[in-house]
Amino acid sequence: MEDDTRALVLIVTANLKDFPPEALDPHQIEGISPDRFLRLLYHHAPGAMVDIVVRQAAELRNPPLSVERLLVGIARDAPTIADAIRVRMAAGY
Repeated sequence: MEDDTRALVLIVTANLKDFPPEALDPHQIEGISPDRFLRLLYHHAPGAMVDIVVRQAAELRNPPLSVERLLVGIARDAPTIADAIRVRMAAGY
């Protein structure tokens, strides 16, 4: 029986210029930005992604952060996902 197992190898980085496709392709590795990676997760489970952000903000104590302050930090590397979470939260997710 032939083994059909395949692995997807991703490098998630805000510094894609140091991981050009021509260096990664021969190794079957894909480089993606944090924003793109989180958008893929959000696409599959938007409510879960919002829950994760809300829970993370609630657990941060040193220093404590509101959900909005946490989203400001997320937006530095993942602005699209931060905006999507804000919109979903405003709609009552």
